[in-house]
Amino acid sequence: MKALGRLPPQEGIAAMQTINVVVLNGWFFAAFFGTAAVCIVLTAYSVLNWNAPGTSYLLAASALYLVGVILVTMVFNVPLNNSLAAVAPDSAEGADLWARYLSVWTAWNHIRTLTPLVAAAAFVMALGRA
Repeated sequence: MKALGRLPPQEGIAAMQTINVVVLNGWFFAAFFGTAAVCIVLTAYSVLNWNAPGTSYLLAASALYLVGVILVTMVFNVPLNNSLAAVAPDSAEGADLWARYLSVWTAWNHIRTLTPLVAAAAFVMALGRA
């Protein structure tokens, strides 16, 4: 995002609009929602086997991924992407949105980066307890 932020607004907007279209493919959806599906299964397993070693870590890791990645993406990043898709890159409205988009989208993306890292650590802890 820093590189896109260094471009003139119309170029940054156009680049991000393209990225947001290209990223929507089968591989992305499989990784993104496949991991979510595994987390849902692990959540159910954790609840049903609460006394088994490591289940608290499984539950925490799954919740971190589901909230920090899926929920944040759907509630914050996707609406921002949709707003950006709706503006003309060379418009004043686009330039205003771009300034806000860069900071807000990046902040939420940092959360989407950090929470799965913490979740991965919790998954490792769960494996160590199993």
